[in-house]
Amino acid sequence: MIAESGKLELPAWLDAAPPEHRATVSGAVMDRSLDTVTDPPNWLRKDVTRLELLRVDAEIEMSTRLAREAVGRGDEAAHRALNSRCMELLKTKKGLQAALQRP
Repeated sequence: MIAESGKLELPAWLDAAPPEHRATVSGAVMDRSLDTVTDPPNWLRKDVTRLELLRVDAEIEMSTRLAREAVGRGDEAAHRALNSRCMELLKTKKGLQAALQRP
């Protein structure tokens, strides 16, 4: 929307959200707390990084649980694959945490 018109039409943007999320998003955006953000692009970048970190944490938790289940049923190949995935996710998590520390 910004790329096309150079501005963000908040009502149109909110209409594009799923109906069950509109009130939450609208309340968060319209509460004026973002008015004090001095560097909006950086704030948004860090917020996206925090959300990605939450997603990676959830995937680590799920992969760990699935690996335990694979051990329980004797599926060694699945256990190795899930452990490998967990190692990749931990590297990703470290990178995201480092990104949050940068200005």
